[in-house]
Amino acid sequence: MDANAFLLSLAALALGQSAPTAPNQPSGQEEAGPQSAEIRMGYDLRPLPFPLNLDRRARSPRSLSELVDRLYQALPQNRLDMFAAYYGGNDFERIRARFDSTIDFYRDLYTTEILYEASRIWGFSDAHFPLDRARRCVGEYFVQQVAIQIGARRLRERGNEGVPPPLRNTAGAYGMAAMISRQLFDRCDRLHSPRSRGR
Repeated sequence: MDANAFLLSLAALALGQSAPTAPNQPSGQEEAGPQSAEIRMGYDLRPLPFPLNLDRRARSPRSLSELVDRLYQALPQNRLDMFAAYYGGNDFERIRARFDSTIDFYRDLYTTEILYEASRIWGFSDAHFPLDRARRCVGEYFVQQVAIQIGARRLRERGNEGVPPPLRNTAGAYGMAAMISRQLFDRCDRLHSPRSRGR
């Protein structure tokens, strides 16, 4: 089992669930050749229903860890709370009731759309994506790992006061997955980001 599969299955195993499969690639298939910087998925991009408060004049992030930090700061508080709920916060059942399925709940986190909008603001594209090597180092579950890191960070900030034990256990499992994900991002940044190469 590679590091990416371990990372995504950690929380699922802790909760007695099977690990999720990548939404854009059938299980068991390996992508041949160099990977593109483009983030692909099985549905069309939607406009963000909330503002992404990124400073358009600021320089683009120079590492994946910085990218996640900047996105976290740019998201509205109610959107951060939705990420926290999905990853084990006490609002999970209330927010989940709005959706037909947990998959719809996850999709409405808009993680892929957030990344696309941020890339547009920062001037990233397939032709110009300085973090491409670091992102490929992280692997095919990059988008899911960004979501886990955002959700777990918000949960840490809010604390788990008033959260019933089953959700506390869920949050703890995802918190461990987020910590491992952050370590993977840091490692890939050290190996491949423009900052580590002195650019």
